[in-house]
Amino acid sequence: GLLDYKTGRIIPHDNYYMPHSEFIEGIYVGSVYQSIMQSNPLGNSFVISLLSSDYFEIFNIDNNHVHRVYEHKDATMPQVHIKAKIGTEYTIDYDKSLAGNVNVTTTKDKIYFLYSDVSYSEYSEKDEANYIKVYDWNGKHLEDLVLPFAVSRIIATENLLYCIKQDVDKVVIYTFGLDNIA
Repeated sequence: GLLDYKTGRIIPHDNYYMPHSEFIEGIYVGSVYQSIMQSNPLGNSFVISLLSSDYFEIFNIDNNHVHRVYEHKDATMPQVHIKAKIGTEYTIDYDKSLAGNVNVTTTKDKIYFLYSDVSYSEYSEKDEANYIKVYDWNGKHLEDLVLPFAVSRIIATENLLYCIKQDVDKVVIYTFGLDNIA
């Protein structure tokens, strides 16, 4: 949940959607779907992206209320095993699920997703991608960026993109001007 500045609970006005909610209920929803969350540096918005997919939602916070601004409805959702596979009732099928948005970073105007179009199983062998999808805080797709090589994580500032690449014996941090990436 979310807390306001007086540590009171903020109640979302929108129902929080989870894929496959017709057969995954209660506590199992949270244990099956993992997500990454990043806030707007101005503090009034945040984005939640489901792992093993390219699904994401953008929310605004105002006057102790949370409002969904955008839901990426054309996304490829995680594929789920309905039967027990690893000791739980439901699990993600990583062989059939898209890796999708594997990392997210934000600036005051934009959301950057490090994106992989292979299965999550295939992606996890290297844990790297070189494709970035860029959106504004209203969910409008602005552009796609292609890095000259695959990286593990990205961090954006207003005009720079820091990329972390794990080599065999070292971690390397590369810096790109956001105007210089095609």
